[in-house]
Amino acid sequence: MPIENISPPGGLAVSLARAKEHLRADDAADDALITDMIVAATRRIERATGLALITSQWQLLSDALPADCTFRIPLAPVTGIDEVAVRTASGWQVVPATHWQADLASRPARLRATKEWPAPDGGLNALRITFTAGFGADDTAVPEELKMAVLILAAHTYEFREGGVAKTGLPPEVRALIEPWRNITL
Repeated sequence: MPIENISPPGGLAVSLARAKEHLRADDAADDALITDMIVAATRRIERATGLALITSQWQLLSDALPADCTFRIPLAPVTGIDEVAVRTASGWQVVPATHWQADLASRPARLRATKEWPAPDGGLNALRITFTAGFGADDTAVPEELKMAVLILAAHTYEFREGGVAKTGLPPEVRALIEPWRNITL
């Protein structure tokens, strides 16, 4: 099931000021570069953990309703289901909220069909779940361990920005900070 970000975060997981303080970078000439590194580090941490650090809107697409009628949303924390829609022969139809139930407390969050949905047109990605995920609108909502992981990874990237010999994978300090936040599936 493809997942796509349709409304990017409006803020950074770590403020530019905090990143510059961590890097001991006083010059404003590097502000754009450091901001890009914060964004890149955030995305890498999000991929490694299955989290959205800053609130943004996403779409999960599926070809059909799962056999158990339950979608598992592979991103956390999900804060709301904005819309569920099915592409039918006559176009997209919104599924009323009375026809599904959401469990946002679980990880992964789940959405289960509780009543019959319109029949999909049989094409690919005919079911669309639009949802909001993230800890909050800005860095103040992001847990400190995750902010520190972003800072360390951004600093690592800053240190090796000219090429150099960087270690492959995430630095051990970053792995240790994000380990409790990783989504482990059995």
